[in-house]
Amino acid sequence: NERIELLNRKRAEITAGASQTLREAVLFVQKKAEAPAEIRLSYLVNNCGWTLTQPGNETVRSVNALVGETNDGGLMEQNAQQFDGLYNSIECRETWPMVDRAARRRAIENNGIYGLNARASKSPTFCPVWRVAAAPAAERQPVKSEVPTLLLSGGYDWLTPPAWAREAAKTLSASRNVVFRAQGHGVVVQDACAARLRDVFIEDPNPKRALICRPDTAPNFTAAWERARNMP
Repeated sequence: NERIELLNRKRAEITAGASQTLREAVLFVQKKAEAPAEIRLSYLVNNCGWTLTQPGNETVRSVNALVGETNDGGLMEQNAQQFDGLYNSIECRETWPMVDRAARRRAIENNGIYGLNARASKSPTFCPVWRVAAAPAAERQPVKSEVPTLLLSGGYDWLTPPAWAREAAKTLSASRNVVFRAQGHGVVVQDACAARLRDVFIEDPNPKRALICRPDTAPNFTAAWERARNMP
Protein backbone atom coordinates (compact mmCIF):
# COMPACT_ATOMS: atom_id res chain seq x y z
CA ASN A 1 0.00 0.00 0.00
CA GLU A 2 1.57 3.25 -1.17
CA ARG A 3 0.14 5.36 1.65
CA ILE A 4 1.43 3.05 4.38
CA GLU A 5 4.89 3.00 2.80
CA LEU A 6 4.92 6.80 2.75
CA LEU A 7 3.87 6.94 6.40
CA ASN A 8 6.61 4.57 7.48
CA ARG A 9 9.18 6.49 5.44
CA LYS A 10 8.11 9.79 6.97
CA ARG A 11 8.20 8.32 10.44
CA ALA A 12 11.82 7.34 9.92
CA GLU A 13 12.59 10.91 8.85
CA ILE A 14 10.92 12.34 11.95
CA THR A 15 12.74 9.90 14.23
CA ALA A 16 16.00 11.18 12.78
CA GLY A 17 14.95 14.82 13.22
CA ALA A 18 13.30 15.51 16.57
CA SER A 19 12.25 19.02 15.57
CA GLN A 20 9.62 17.67 13.14
CA THR A 21 6.01 17.41 14.27
CA LEU A 22 3.20 15.01 13.69
CA ARG A 23 1.28 17.75 11.89
CA GLU A 24 4.06 18.04 9.32
CA ALA A 25 3.99 14.29 8.81
CA VAL A 26 0.26 14.23 8.15
CA LEU A 27 0.50 17.14 5.73
CA PHE A 28 3.38 15.43 3.95
CA VAL A 29 1.44 12.21 3.46
CA GLN A 30 -1.69 14.04 2.36
CA LYS A 31 0.24 15.88 -0.30
CA LYS A 32 2.16 12.86 -1.55
CA ALA A 33 -0.74 10.43 -1.52
CA GLU A 34 -3.14 12.98 -2.99
CA ALA A 35 -5.92 11.71 -0.78
CA PRO A 36 -6.44 14.27 2.00
CA ALA A 37 -9.86 12.97 2.95
CA GLU A 38 -8.52 9.48 3.57
CA ILE A 39 -5.16 10.10 5.23
CA ARG A 40 -5.97 10.60 8.88
CA LEU A 41 -4.37 9.91 12.21
CA SER A 42 -5.90 6.45 12.15
CA TYR A 43 -3.25 5.41 9.61
CA LEU A 44 -0.50 6.68 11.87
CA VAL A 45 -1.88 5.03 14.99
CA ASN A 46 -3.27 1.80 13.57
CA ASN A 47 -0.89 0.99 10.73
CA CYS A 48 2.38 2.48 11.90
CA GLY A 49 2.25 2.27 15.69
CA TRP A 50 2.59 6.03 16.19
CA THR A 51 2.00 7.64 19.54
CA LEU A 52 1.05 11.27 20.11
CA THR A 53 4.47 12.11 21.51
CA GLN A 54 7.37 12.68 19.11
CA PRO A 55 11.11 12.28 19.90
CA GLY A 56 12.61 15.04 21.98
CA ASN A 57 9.56 15.24 24.30
CA GLU A 58 7.61 17.21 21.69
CA THR A 59 3.98 16.43 22.46
CA VAL A 60 1.18 17.25 20.09
CA ARG A 61 -0.69 20.04 21.85
CA SER A 62 -4.23 19.02 20.94
CA VAL A 63 -5.52 16.12 18.92
CA ASN A 64 -8.68 17.97 17.96
CA ALA A 65 -6.78 21.05 16.83
CA LEU A 66 -4.40 18.86 14.85
CA VAL A 67 -7.23 17.15 13.02
CA GLY A 68 -8.86 20.49 12.27
CA GLU A 69 -5.67 21.75 10.68
CA THR A 70 -4.94 18.71 8.57
CA ASN A 71 -8.21 17.38 7.18
CA ASP A 72 -11.95 17.85 7.15
CA GLY A 73 -12.47 16.50 10.67
CA GLY A 74 -12.75 13.18 12.45
CA LEU A 75 -9.83 11.63 14.31
CA MET A 76 -10.60 8.12 13.12
CA GLU A 77 -12.55 6.67 10.22
CA GLN A 78 -14.39 4.29 12.54
CA ASN A 79 -14.68 3.72 16.28
CA ALA A 80 -13.25 0.25 15.79
CA GLN A 81 -10.10 1.71 14.26
CA GLN A 82 -9.73 4.12 17.15
CA PHE A 83 -10.20 1.34 19.69
CA ASP A 84 -7.68 -0.96 18.03
CA GLY A 85 -5.01 1.72 17.90
CA LEU A 86 -5.46 2.79 21.51
CA TYR A 87 -5.72 -0.81 22.67
CA ASN A 88 -2.47 -1.82 21.00
CA SER A 89 -0.61 1.22 22.32
CA ILE A 90 -1.67 0.43 25.88
CA GLU A 91 -1.52 -3.37 25.75
CA CYS A 92 1.89 -3.45 24.08
CA ARG A 93 3.26 -0.94 26.58
CA GLU A 94 1.81 -2.11 29.87
CA THR A 95 0.89 -5.79 29.58
CA TRP A 96 2.66 -7.74 26.86
CA PRO A 97 6.25 -6.91 27.95
CA MET A 98 5.51 -8.48 31.34
CA VAL A 99 3.98 -11.71 30.00
CA ASP A 100 5.87 -14.95 30.58
CA ARG A 101 5.69 -16.31 27.03
CA ALA A 102 6.45 -19.93 27.94
CA ALA A 103 3.91 -19.96 30.78
CA ARG A 104 1.34 -18.41 28.46
CA ARG A 105 1.83 -21.14 25.86
CA ARG A 106 1.50 -23.86 28.50
CA ALA A 107 -1.68 -22.32 29.88
CA ILE A 108 -3.24 -22.16 26.42
CA GLU A 109 -2.35 -25.78 25.69
CA ASN A 110 -3.60 -27.03 29.06
CA ASN A 111 -6.95 -25.24 29.12
CA GLY A 112 -8.63 -26.49 25.99
CA ILE A 113 -11.52 -24.31 24.83
CA TYR A 114 -10.85 -21.86 27.66
CA GLY A 115 -7.60 -20.92 25.98
CA LEU A 116 -9.22 -20.04 22.64
CA ASN A 117 -9.44 -16.32 23.40
CA ALA A 118 -5.78 -16.12 24.33
CA ARG A 119 -4.87 -18.17 21.27
CA ALA A 120 -6.76 -15.69 19.07
CA SER A 121 -5.09 -12.65 20.63
CA LYS A 122 -3.31 -10.29 18.21
CA SER A 123 -0.78 -9.16 20.81
CA PRO A 124 1.89 -11.77 19.94
CA THR A 125 1.81 -10.50 16.35
CA PHE A 126 1.32 -6.77 16.87
CA CYS A 127 3.37 -5.99 19.97
CA PRO A 128 6.81 -7.01 18.62
CA VAL A 129 6.40 -4.44 15.83
CA TRP A 130 4.24 -1.85 17.58
CA ARG A 131 6.40 1.20 18.22
CA VAL A 132 5.84 1.78 21.94
CA ALA A 133 8.37 1.35 24.74
CA ALA A 134 7.62 -0.97 27.64
CA ALA A 135 6.24 0.74 30.71
CA PRO A 136 8.78 1.23 33.52
CA ALA A 137 8.63 -1.17 36.44
CA ALA A 138 7.48 1.64 38.75
CA GLU A 139 4.14 1.73 36.97
CA ARG A 140 3.44 -1.84 38.02
CA GLN A 141 3.55 -1.04 41.73
CA PRO A 142 0.26 -1.13 43.68
CA VAL A 143 -1.56 2.18 43.96
CA LYS A 144 -1.65 3.31 47.59
CA SER A 145 -4.34 5.83 48.34
CA GLU A 146 -6.83 7.02 50.96
CA VAL A 147 -9.15 8.44 48.29
CA PRO A 148 -12.62 6.82 48.52
CA THR A 149 -12.81 4.17 45.81
CA LEU A 150 -15.61 1.91 44.57
CA LEU A 151 -14.53 -1.36 42.98
CA LEU A 152 -17.14 -3.20 40.90
CA SER A 153 -16.56 -6.54 39.18
CA GLY A 154 -18.48 -9.50 37.80
CA GLY A 155 -18.19 -13.02 39.14
CA TYR A 156 -17.82 -14.39 35.60
CA ASP A 157 -15.40 -11.73 34.38
CA TRP A 158 -12.32 -13.48 33.01
CA LEU A 159 -10.81 -10.26 31.65
CA THR A 160 -10.62 -8.23 34.88
CA PRO A 161 -11.66 -10.83 37.46
CA PRO A 162 -12.82 -10.12 41.04
CA ALA A 163 -9.45 -11.30 42.30
CA TRP A 164 -7.89 -8.18 40.78
CA ALA A 165 -10.31 -5.96 42.69
CA ARG A 166 -9.52 -7.79 45.93
CA GLU A 167 -5.81 -7.27 45.29
CA ALA A 168 -6.29 -3.57 44.52
CA ALA A 169 -8.38 -3.07 47.65
CA LYS A 170 -5.45 -4.13 49.84
CA THR A 171 -3.70 -0.79 49.28
CA LEU A 172 -6.81 1.38 48.85
CA SER A 173 -7.66 2.03 52.47
CA ALA A 174 -11.01 3.75 51.78
CA SER A 175 -12.34 1.30 49.21
CA ARG A 176 -15.52 -0.72 48.82
CA ASN A 177 -15.34 -3.91 46.77
CA VAL A 178 -18.61 -5.23 45.33
CA VAL A 179 -18.77 -8.42 43.24
CA PHE A 180 -21.84 -9.08 41.09
CA ARG A 181 -22.41 -12.80 41.18
CA ALA A 182 -24.27 -13.15 37.88
CA GLN A 183 -22.29 -10.73 35.73
CA GLY A 184 -19.23 -10.78 33.53
CA HIS A 185 -17.22 -7.87 32.17
CA GLY A 186 -18.61 -4.32 32.22
CA VAL A 187 -21.01 -4.63 35.16
CA VAL A 188 -22.28 -1.03 35.07
CA VAL A 189 -23.81 -1.57 31.64
CA GLN A 190 -25.00 -5.11 32.38
CA ASP A 191 -26.53 -4.72 35.83
CA ALA A 192 -28.93 -1.98 36.97
CA CYS A 193 -27.76 -2.33 40.57
CA ALA A 194 -24.14 -1.72 39.58
CA ALA A 195 -25.13 1.44 37.73
CA ARG A 196 -27.08 2.66 40.77
CA LEU A 197 -24.16 2.00 43.11
CA ARG A 198 -21.87 3.91 40.78
CA ASP A 199 -24.18 6.90 40.57
CA VAL A 200 -24.75 7.07 44.32
CA PHE A 201 -21.03 6.77 45.02
CA ILE A 202 -20.22 9.63 42.68
CA GLU A 203 -22.71 11.83 44.53
CA ASP A 204 -21.56 10.71 47.98
CA PRO A 205 -18.25 8.75 47.94
CA ASN A 206 -18.75 6.93 51.22
CA PRO A 207 -17.35 3.38 51.07
CA LYS A 208 -19.12 2.45 54.34
CA ARG A 209 -22.61 3.26 53.06
CA ALA A 210 -25.03 0.34 53.16
CA LEU A 211 -25.70 -1.11 49.71
CA ILE A 212 -28.95 0.15 48.22
CA CYS A 213 -29.42 -2.99 46.10
CA ARG A 214 -28.24 -6.58 46.01
CA PRO A 215 -25.29 -7.70 43.88
CA ASP A 216 -25.81 -11.42 44.57
CA THR A 217 -28.71 -12.10 42.22
CA ALA A 218 -28.39 -15.61 40.81
CA PRO A 219 -27.61 -16.00 37.09
CA ASN A 220 -30.64 -16.19 34.81
CA PHE A 221 -29.45 -18.61 32.18
CA THR A 222 -32.82 -18.73 30.42
CA ALA A 223 -32.83 -14.98 29.82
CA ALA A 224 -29.18 -15.08 28.77
CA TRP A 225 -29.96 -17.80 26.23
CA GLU A 226 -32.84 -15.78 24.81
CA ARG A 227 -30.64 -12.70 24.42
CA ALA A 228 -27.90 -14.73 22.73
CA ARG A 229 -30.37 -16.44 20.41
CA ASN A 230 -31.90 -13.15 19.31
CA MET A 231 -28.64 -11.35 18.66
CA PRO A 232 -28.29 -10.08 15.06
